[in-house]
Amino acid sequence: MPSEEVLPPGQHRKFLEELHVHYRDAGRPPMRTIEEVSGQTVSRETARRLLVGRALGRWKVVEALFLALCSISNKNPDEARWEEAYDVPSHREHLRDLWNTAVEAPPPVPWAEQLRAQEEEARQKAIRDGADPWASGNALAWANSATQDEPPF
Repeated sequence: MPSEEVLPPGQHRKFLEELHVHYRDAGRPPMRTIEEVSGQTVSRETARRLLVGRALGRWKVVEALFLALCSISNKNPDEARWEEAYDVPSHREHLRDLWNTAVEAPPPVPWAEQLRAQEEEARQKAIRDGADPWASGNALAWANSATQDEPPF
């Protein structure tokens, strides 16, 4: 499961968390096993990309991965997701609902990219306002000094 820096909270992460429930229940099988159990419907690379959150995939492929994981863990994909609750969706219905919501949601922006965008926006604003965001008193004093043999940092 990717960290929140890589895949921030949101619909895509909720879908991936549910997919990982089934992956863990199956004993975290190798991608080769998933490929074999799926009857070559889900390639190793596709399974990896889905499980690390790099892709959402088409429902047909996600369902094939899910069914392979259910087969490995001896889980009925159509049994109720929560046993004690009344009129609840099955594992398959719940995963499909989460997948649909994730597909319709805007793509997640990793935290690192958000921070870089905010820093760049602040830098551009400082430049527009006539300030040099990289200048400091020490750097300017060094640049004006007679001895410039050493860098200011």
